Amino acid sequence: IEQFFYSTFVPFMDRWKVFIVGLFALASVVAATQALQLAPATEPAVFLPPEHPLQRTGVLQDTVMKGNDNPVQVFFMLGLDPIDRTDTDPNNSTDYGVEPYNAAFDFGSEADQLAMLELCDQVAQVSTVRREEVLCPIRELASFLERRNRTDEPRVPIPGGSAEVAKWFAEMSECRDVSCGDRGFQVLGSSELVRFARIDRPKALRGGRAFAKGDLLYLSVVVNTTMFRFVPSKVGQPLYEEYEDIAVEWNGQHANMQLVQHSRVWPGIVMDRTLQTTAVQGVFLSLLLASLILLLATHNWIITLMSVVSIGGIVCAFLGFIVTIGWTLGIIESIAITVLVGLSVDFVAHLAISYNKSHFTTRLGRVRTAMLELGVSVASAALTTIAAASLLMAAQVTFFSIFGTFILLAILFSALYAFLFFVALVLWLGPQNDQGDLLALWRSFSD
Repeated sequence: IEQFFYSTFVPFMDRWKVFIVGLFALASVVAATQALQLAPATEPAVFLPPEHPLQRTGVLQDTVMKGNDNPVQVFFMLGLDPIDRTDTDPNNSTDYGVEPYNAAFDFGSEADQLAMLELCDQVAQVSTVRREEVLCPIRELASFLERRNRTDEPRVPIPGGSAEVAKWFAEMSECRDVSCGDRGFQVLGSSELVRFARIDRPKALRGGRAFAKGDLLYLSVVVNTTMFRFVPSKVGQPLYEEYEDIAVEWNGQHANMQLVQHSRVWPGIVMDRTLQTTAVQGVFLSLLLASLILLLATHNWIITLMSVVSIGGIVCAFLGFIVTIGWTLGIIESIAITVLVGLSVDFVAHLAISYNKSHFTTRLGRVRTAMLELGVSVASAALTTIAAASLLMAAQVTFFSIFGTFILLAILFSALYAFLFFVALVLWLGPQNDQGDLLALWRSFSD
């Protein structure tokens, strides 16, 4: 095999070097153009084959059965500031931070109660709200008082200030007779919609205000939605902004009742967007780091530049190919792309360093040295890695099968660009003698 690389492969590459460089350069430009069309995913990540029972169960939960139990909810919280995460332990999953109750929160005025009714009506019109299922504390209180229909009890809006409103919320949450209806106020009133201060709850003394027993700590409008448990950022970001616009508009009109909205799907959107951003950033940072390491290893800026051009061609070819076969930038693909340059640099770097360390001064002699020393090793590494990736592609878990495909393609393009493009490039324009050698340049200046 060494004899083949030395006597047959290298002379062939030397004869066709300009054509091969031009062909690969054209292919790289076309691939780069295609790679620019890589778009974020619009469907949730799938971790098992579509026919797998667990995957089918998840799909049924998100489609046919999503209207029954455990819907994705959005919460509009009145009386809470954003959570204070100062001094939290990022390694402790139970360290959520501090709920800072808003000291300015006051729900006593009749105008504020009517404004909350308007807020609930506005939220009910959002496109992803499920059949207008909005659990609104002030509306529930109004229904509660109307069902009881007692002449000595007020109607919403309730006059008398915040303490009076809190009193009737407490009455509703503690009600156990038929007048409470069938909505389960004992649960909803005490945990999701309304929370009251208690003497035995030290948290009630936060926010720069000493709450008395029975004071309202916060109110929460709970919205049942039709959203999936995980929403890709391209789809989820407009949904988040739709809810956030309501909160921003409210906060601009009600200084005493600032609103915070949240949902369990929003962190997934942020994670998905962050993975996509860091995948792209990782490619460029990895190319920069590879350039610095190759420059330190070879001390030759010409061979470093040619190596980086080759690695860039591998990246463009890979990204262009996955766009062509229909991949989009989801969670799995983003994780894989972050290590793309690391897989792409290996073969080119080995041949580049061997070329640079050769005792020959001509391009042909140096390429023959590199292929004689490392041609078999690099080819064997490519073949064994492709074989291992092929086995990984057969895995049931989609992450592993996609990652196996990713490794196979990355190694395949790395081998092609290393053995064909890079070899042809250095045969045509590679440094000879001391060309591009930074140490030689330094010695010439020193002399």
